[in-house]
Amino acid sequence: GYCRLLHSEREEYFARGIEIRYLAFPRAGVGSAAYDDMVATWCADDPRDAMTLLKEGKSIPHETCQNPISDHYELGKQFGIQGTPLIVLSNGKKVNGYVSADVLADILQEEGLL
Repeated sequence: GYCRLLHSEREEYFARGIEIRYLAFPRAGVGSAAYDDMVATWCADDPRDAMTLLKEGKSIPHETCQNPISDHYELGKQFGIQGTPLIVLSNGKKVNGYVSADVLADILQEEGLL
């Protein structure tokens, strides 16, 4: 739910000069339904649109292609992700869970990153 909330508010982050880069982390692991959705998103003709459709609870065609989703998942495990969203700042600091655009902007300013 919180990943969906963050995604639905992405324009608010962008308006504050915050760039969002997604790393796919299907919490249920490789081979799960979430994993399949992330592969389909990566392989879609328009991945951004596919991500938005999924975050809105809609379905997308389940295409497959060469993709980095399992690599993203392994990287997430190395980061110690236990819940999502997890925001990793450019200085390596982690912010666990959802934070609003205003709160994230404040954190970034405190860290000298915005």
